[in-house]
Parts: sequence; C-alpha cells; structure tokens
Amino acid sequence: MTFSRTTVGDTVCVYASKILEAAQEESKSIKDVEKFAAYYAVLTGRTPRQIKLLADLAVRRVPKGHTQVIYDNHFEPGDKNNRAFLDQHCEVATAFGSQTFRISE
Repeated sequence: MTFSRTTVGDTVCVYASKILEAAQEESKSIKDVEKFAAYYAVLTGRTPRQIKLLADLAVRRVPKGHTQVIYDNHFEPGDKNNRAFLDQHCEVATAFGSQTFRISE
C-alpha cells in the first residue's frame, strides 16, 4: 500500500480539526482562524503530531471569550521567533492581512 504526500489543503484541514479538538478540551468556542496562523502551521508543522501541538498551544493562548486563533497565539509574549517568521514572510502576511476562515464541527 502506498500513500500520497500530504497536500497543503490536507494540512490545513488537519490543523483546523486539531484547533476544534483543542477548543473543546479547553472549553473555548473557536469559530475563526487567521489565514496567516494557518500558513505558519502549514510551513512549520511537519507531522500530524506537530500540527496538533501547534493547535493545542495556540488555543490555550486564546483569551477566554475570544473566538479566533491568530498568528500571535502560536508564540509566548516576547518570543523572537514570532518576529523572525513574520519578517521572513512579510509579503504573505501583508497579502493575508487579518483575513480569517471559518471553522465548525
């Protein structure tokens, strides 16, 4: 049996499903994901386990009452990796702006 490589679309779907799972575990109602946050997950999450870890940490950092995962939720405050990734991918960040996509169960 052979498996095809995971596509970008597959990775985004895994990321969205892991966001929903993490939200349920944290008793948070996440409805939207910033596109640049998903872009970060696609480029840095190499395996489903890494994608799950990214989703778990991001959802934990979403303040209570907020319903959106944003790029900054992937980092602790002051983490220099946040700025480094943003600087490397500033054209994409600018193109996406604050655009989001809706997720639901």
